[in-house]
Amino acid sequence: MVDFDLQPTLTGPLIRLRPLRSADFEPLYSVASDPLIWYQHPDKGRSTREGFARFFADALASRGALVAVDRADDSTIGCSRFHTYRSEHRDVIIGYTFLSRSHWGGTYNGEMKRLMLDHAFRFVESVRFLVAEQNLRSRRAVEKLGAVDVGSEEHCELGIVHRIYELKQLQHLQQRAESAGVAMRGAFHPEAGEFPTLPGSTHGTLVLLGFTGSLQWPIFARSPEAIDGLPHPLDRWSRRVIGALAREFRACDIYPADSPIVPFQQLAMRCESVYPSPIGLLVHPLWGLWHSYRGGLIFPTRLPLPARPCSTRPCDSCEAKPCLSACPVGAFGRDGFDLKACLRHVSSTEGSDCRECGCRARCACPIGPRPGYAPEQVRFHMDAFLTAFQSGDREKAD
Repeated sequence: MVDFDLQPTLTGPLIRLRPLRSADFEPLYSVASDPLIWYQHPDKGRSTREGFARFFADALASRGALVAVDRADDSTIGCSRFHTYRSEHRDVIIGYTFLSRSHWGGTYNGEMKRLMLDHAFRFVESVRFLVAEQNLRSRRAVEKLGAVDVGSEEHCELGIVHRIYELKQLQHLQQRAESAGVAMRGAFHPEAGEFPTLPGSTHGTLVLLGFTGSLQWPIFARSPEAIDGLPHPLDRWSRRVIGALAREFRACDIYPADSPIVPFQQLAMRCESVYPSPIGLLVHPLWGLWHSYRGGLIFPTRLPLPARPCSTRPCDSCEAKPCLSACPVGAFGRDGFDLKACLRHVSSTEGSDCRECGCRARCACPIGPRPGYAPEQVRFHMDAFLTAFQSGDREKAD
């Protein structure tokens, strides 16, 4: 395992983090001398020169302290620290963070934490944050990252109680994926030889990413791929977004259209509680038939998995099975799916309802949001469905 570099230089759009140096005392003290920075902190003496000198000496001695520099004017705006790295537990603590009040508001602190987290998760599986119990502002900032309060730690000699927050790598991925426009659908540990067509390591962790209802649709709809007029906009967007996550998290990315074919339905049933429906699509206990898988990530190591909610197959308690009878042309039957009948109807005048509101069979399922997809999302998918099959299969249907 590569040793954790506790003092890297990390650069983002707004700030640069670099190792703390002795010469940083005065510029950092000019920031820390603002008493309001420490208003909710138990050690308010850090705003004095004497109190900050102790803090600064400890930071230098830690060999894990980083100075935050505003890239716009190269000014010093604060600092943070990696400490208590435990290689045997594969975890580290991020703490001792403060920022100039001119840079409060979440944007700069968020970028600082993201830079440090992205770096930390190259080496560890878990990052912890120790936050003074009464420091509600800092606690809210850590919770926004997705970190979970897992307990407390009392420092009797200082009279301080710290809340302990923990953020695991997959929780971090979930936050990053959501901000990029895809949901983390689930994760599992593939067994050796279980899925022969999977690339990369099959002994690590596989995570699937996708859409749930219309929650992620607006991010794609505003993307360059959605408006450039070129073919396969959603596939191209998915590869760009998920590919970027793969590079960031040092994982291998996979997609439904890969060759050789990756069995995404089988992967999905291993990842989360989804089940085959009578019409062949996977049904989700919450999203019904209104969800999709855009791609996945394969990690080389076995990461701790999130809890998987218990559920049962919704179709087992659905006596009416309306999805089987809702299709206007009976495309779903005992012999499977009649693609020709579906194409004829959807491309006809009578099929306008399917084109505008979505597949009638999917809409008939009592599970899931109403409407299942936003109108523009429905039209996009129905147009893509027709475009994909009309060139070849439509001639056969006629």
